[in-house]
Amino acid sequence: MLNQSKLYLGRQICLPISFSLSLYELKKACFSFGCNGSWKFKYNRRTRKKILVGSWFKKSRLLPIKIGYATPETLGLDRIAAVVGAVMQCPDKAVLIVDAGTCVTYDLLTADGTFAGGNIAPGIRLRLRAMHEHTGKLPLIDDAGETPEIGFSTETAMRAGAVLGVAYEIEGYIARLNKVYPDLFVFLTGGDALKLAAKIKSRIFVDENL
Repeated sequence: MLNQSKLYLGRQICLPISFSLSLYELKKACFSFGCNGSWKFKYNRRTRKKILVGSWFKKSRLLPIKIGYATPETLGLDRIAAVVGAVMQCPDKAVLIVDAGTCVTYDLLTADGTFAGGNIAPGIRLRLRAMHEHTGKLPLIDDAGETPEIGFSTETAMRAGAVLGVAYEIEGYIARLNKVYPDLFVFLTGGDALKLAAKIKSRIFVDENL
């Protein structure tokens, strides 16, 4: 459930108290990633919600990977969890983890177990919403529906542009990285994994809950 949460890795771990994990489960999950178990409630004036705050320490020491990210304090726990899941399934391999949700994250794990970093791009629904909100006439449409190779109406053109745009973007990353890492293993995960897998021709392994 962590990959769908509002939980973030950094100097503090902050979480809305409406989160579905119990406090015990949350502490247990965070402890496995290096959280010291010091918790308190704090009121966020901007969101007008209470959040649960826990401090963080020596995060990389307890992980089965090395963090090569320049700003580890800004690195989302969901991204670290996905990379840890990948290294457990594919030790000693270069792995690209593509997590397709609200945003699409591309995270690279090298064969020596180093999380080299990654990129972040807008996901399918975010692209559709942006087209609606930042233009004068394009409607807000659902991502479910007919998705032809070439759109034949405004709705299908927008949907195909968003869905195929992400799919081709993923294909591009795979093609480029395969030149550097010939034995690259690719995980596709996240809420849109199955939708995108049907549009991708490259060899990938789909795990919605990596």
